[in-house]
Amino acid sequence: MRSILLLIILLCLCTPISAQKNDTYRPFSLQVNYLNGLIIPKTDHLNYLIQDKISAIEIRLGFHPNPKINWINQYAVSEVGLAYYTGDLGNDKILGKINSIYPYISFTLLKWGNLKFNTDVGLGLAILSKYYHPVDNYANSLLGSKYNANVNLSTSIKYSLADIDFIGGLYFSHISNGSSQHPNDGYNFINSKIGISYNFGKKKEYVKLNVSYPKQPNEFSIVSNHAFREKSTNDPHKYYISTLSITHVWGLNSKQRFGLGIDLFYDKSINRGDWNLNPETSFDHRFHQGVFVAHDLIFNKFTFITQLGVYTYYKSSPSSQSIYNRLGLRYRFSKHLLVNIGLKAYFDKSDYIEFGIGYYINKKKKHARI
Repeated sequence: MRSILLLIILLCLCTPISAQKNDTYRPFSLQVNYLNGLIIPKTDHLNYLIQDKISAIEIRLGFHPNPKINWINQYAVSEVGLAYYTGDLGNDKILGKINSIYPYISFTLLKWGNLKFNTDVGLGLAILSKYYHPVDNYANSLLGSKYNANVNLSTSIKYSLADIDFIGGLYFSHISNGSSQHPNDGYNFINSKIGISYNFGKKKEYVKLNVSYPKQPNEFSIVSNHAFREKSTNDPHKYYISTLSITHVWGLNSKQRFGLGIDLFYDKSINRGDWNLNPETSFDHRFHQGVFVAHDLIFNKFTFITQLGVYTYYKSSPSSQSIYNRLGLRYRFSKHLLVNIGLKAYFDKSDYIEFGIGYYINKKKKHARI
């Protein structure tokens, strides 16, 4: 979670890289990385299970978009693509192995001659060969599902030599299921990486221009999100959760908005009593409300949202913590409609993954005619 917030800060400060006006690039690349590192222990139990360092291979098929496209130039996007990751988790018998596939996007933060400093972010699906089972694998109390979300962040230095790039850097990854199935302590691991990339395809030329971008308009949105989650390992039931989020954000510059919002929650898992649903919880105890501050990072039709909220009304407490946060991705598919996927959490502890649809209105400021 902290690594994703660091990425947001870097992108907010990032400006297009100064470069030669005339330059060339090839549209595709094939990259192979070797990774070696360790799982970051969250509990003493995980410390006990880890028997060795972890190692993995990552293969990336990348596309280098035209640098003259507005949002590509604005965010210094150098590559988008699809990656495959395969490796171990330090204990083959109990923790097993991981295979993951995810799309990624790479940003160039600094360029100096043949050297580039990049940061990449990816989000996809991780498949575990070993996970919690009350009989077959009860020692693994970290994850209870075979299929999980994988969020990763990496930084790298690239040295270019003709059509080949030599790569070194760091790779951080978080694996969890968003409490859709317990247990859900998840994995956090950090790797060092070395690799090589081959750039191919017809060489293209472009002229890079310095462009000023207009300020983002103010926006008002209403989003309805829905999720299912388990309460605990001892409770096998799936509980329905619904959230109505109302937000108003003000444009700060060409990339960002900042604002305030209110959440209205309906959560059937609150105060359920025994695992057999006795006693039944009344409706007013399933309802709670929160307010939050919001930050939007805009990539063309996509918006990466971060929110930090506090519960302001409830009859039964939804959590032992009063402060919550949300990371999400929104896509605007029409003039007023959007779809949303988000992770609600308590800092580094996932609460649930939510999906939704929303309505938005943005208002551009009128400029005086001269």
